[in-house]
Amino acid sequence: MYKELNEIFIPASDWVEMILPLLNKGYELKISPNGTSMLPFICGGRDEAVLIARTDIRLKRGDVVLYSREDKTYVLHRIHHIKAGRIYMLGDIQTWIEGPIEDENVVAVVKAFVRKGKYISCHNFIYKLVTGLWLVLRPVRPFLWKHYCLIKKRLGG
Repeated sequence: MYKELNEIFIPASDWVEMILPLLNKGYELKISPNGTSMLPFICGGRDEAVLIARTDIRLKRGDVVLYSREDKTYVLHRIHHIKAGRIYMLGDIQTWIEGPIEDENVVAVVKAFVRKGKYISCHNFIYKLVTGLWLVLRPVRPFLWKHYCLIKKRLGG
């Protein structure tokens, strides 16, 4: 029995090194992240992230990047802050900050998302406003998320 193409999962560790030359030539790559660490902004298995090369991009708070951890796993998370050239990362549903991540471990930057079929640029004013607020609300995220889920469940969503 054959699997549908969209059911095949290839670990990032197997494809990242192959796509870096394409990104560095200016191509964009659309990936489908998995997992729940980037909820509520990215739903693994549904949404897609449009990656661009890291070259000539000055990273800043709020950027979503693809980076490698020390154990060579690749993660798509948001930059919480940068201090002395070292980067501290955070999943959107998480409250703990990971880091420091060395600058050279960042392999790509997210340019946009495709959420429920709609293209959303990371430069969109409303996107930047909402995600910036979400960064500030880090300490109360569990409370907000719990109540959001309860309301959604009661409304049948």
